[in-house]
Amino acid sequence: MIATAEGHERVTRLSALCSDFALLQSDTISIPLSTPLARSHVRTLPSSSDKEDADPVRNLPRQFFRLQETVPILLGLIKTHVNLSGTLTWDEEAKTALYETQSDAGITVWKLREFREFEGKDGMSTIVSEKIEGRCSPWIQWIVQKEATKAHMCVAPSFWGIDFIKDLSGSTHMELYHTLF
Repeated sequence: MIATAEGHERVTRLSALCSDFALLQSDTISIPLSTPLARSHVRTLPSSSDKEDADPVRNLPRQFFRLQETVPILLGLIKTHVNLSGTLTWDEEAKTALYETQSDAGITVWKLREFREFEGKDGMSTIVSEKIEGRCSPWIQWIVQKEATKAHMCVAPSFWGIDFIKDLSGSTHMELYHTLF
């Protein structure tokens, strides 16, 4: 549900910022067997049907989407729309999902979700961890940092933009995942 196109819209709409969402085309990409999805950037790769592979590869499903977020600024007096285009790619064997977006404001996000099964007190359970990396222009860094902190409870700014990396196991968005089931 959380890691595939089947539940992608429902997961995305859990965010209070999401004001519009649309699934677009889907395809398959090929990545080398030696490269895990967790170390890949696949949003702009050509479809596996568009190229010949000389090396051993594995084919992974990729779902394109369009997303609009409505972001409050100036204490919520003004709201601005941020349009994102992205992909969701998943590797069921490795139990990982990769979410990559590029916004019209130059914000890029690379989000990896990893799933680990464990024996809980009520039977088998799943731990979901997220790692987010992103970049934006210095002039919008404060807004992106504020909204990312609210949504994901992390953010470590860098000088040339914003780089955010953290385990998000307590985030507001992730705390709503249970409502999907």
